[in-house]
Amino acid sequence: MKKIRYIIIGNVLFILIFFNSCINGEKRNNKNEWNYSNIKKLENLGDRAYQADQHANSIFIYSKLISIDSSQGKYYFRRGDTYSMMQNTDSALSDLLHAISLNYKVSTAYQNIGAMYFSLIENDSIAIIYFKKSLEADPANIKARKLLDFCKKRLEKKQNH
Repeated sequence: MKKIRYIIIGNVLFILIFFNSCINGEKRNNKNEWNYSNIKKLENLGDRAYQADQHANSIFIYSKLISIDSSQGKYYFRRGDTYSMMQNTDSALSDLLHAISLNYKVSTAYQNIGAMYFSLIENDSIAIIYFKKSLEADPANIKARKLLDFCKKRLEKKQNH
């Protein structure tokens, strides 16, 4: 448990130091905007936190990235996916739908929404709608096809009992 706590504290400190250095760099350059290099560094940090299932760090970093550039669907998708992993369905739905509106990973975003309705909310009827939308966006999405089939079977079982 101590090891996990030190890892979390280390990550938070790293992020704070990074933000501080970016802000100080902006002050030295008399710029109010983040430069491309700093945004890419922050995005890499967010990607690493996302891939390592560091949910709090991931949400914090992608929220900051969204505040810098709200036109990037990737930021909404990753934050929404992270919210989903944390079972925060309202925030996840909002972010995944926003990623779709920005045309980012449309099929996967619909698939993830369907998966939330299937597993977290347990509403198979709505899950089926989103799995179908996923397949409309990408008919080759095998995972969405399997989830749709499984969901239909589960719904049939419920209706027959």
